Amino acid sequence: MIERIILNIKHADPYSAYLCMTASLSNTRVVPFVDASDEKIRRTMRRGTVLVNCLVIPWEPEDDRQQVSMDARSRTIYVMSGSYLRPDGSVDFDIAERVRDGVGNLTEELLLSARNQQDAFHTYFPLLWTGRNLIQATPELCYVPYPHNFSGSHFGSIAMLGAILKAMETDVDCFRLKLPGGCSCGECPFITGYEMESMGLWAIRTRCPVCGEGRTVKAKDFPRYHRCIRSIEKADVSMSGQGYISRLTILDVIDELKKLLK
Repeated sequence: MIERIILNIKHADPYSAYLCMTASLSNTRVVPFVDASDEKIRRTMRRGTVLVNCLVIPWEPEDDRQQVSMDARSRTIYVMSGSYLRPDGSVDFDIAERVRDGVGNLTEELLLSARNQQDAFHTYFPLLWTGRNLIQATPELCYVPYPHNFSGSHFGSIAMLGAILKAMETDVDCFRLKLPGGCSCGECPFITGYEMESMGLWAIRTRCPVCGEGRTVKAKDFPRYHRCIRSIEKADVSMSGQGYISRLTILDVIDELKKLLK
């Protein structure tokens, strides 16, 4: 999972460097550097941190879609500075603002993609489980939408974070999974997600809330997912917040729990 991004802005003129550095001012998970040395990047890297290069190219794009773009494979954002810097050195501020927003949106998409938030739930499940009562008692933490995607989403149900934790608590037999060889601490881990990778092959993710051991189990069939969905939907209805939806994300909830459960 991605918890933090180092945005390494390369080959930038002073204005473009400023533009890209201020693209994620409100997002503390994005750390901007300008032409950082390998040593500086190495010192800053830690678990959950990824490097995203932001390459400024002094060309004028053929169309608006090329003003700012990203190569997902190399995690490189390309900024065409010729779109907002005129030959006489003046700036088209309307285009520059769109480019700034574009850079910020691309970094946010990496952090807040459904897959990354699902990975955060799996990775930090012991913390979320420990803080489940606090989450359920705090609307801003409870009514956080669990991210859903359309390629076999974990849990297969759009629900609130607090409802998923409540379903796990009230329907333990459904969400506990006995694994071959057991857990290293002797406990029975929880199912933290599942998805059909291909026809007839399921990937079931588990995490023990006690020792933190996580696994991915492959199975040819997983009929239990129907019961998981029904349990989550039942819990979601019982915890109805009358349409209230928190502006926080699962990453935000994790940050709050780290502070509150010291």
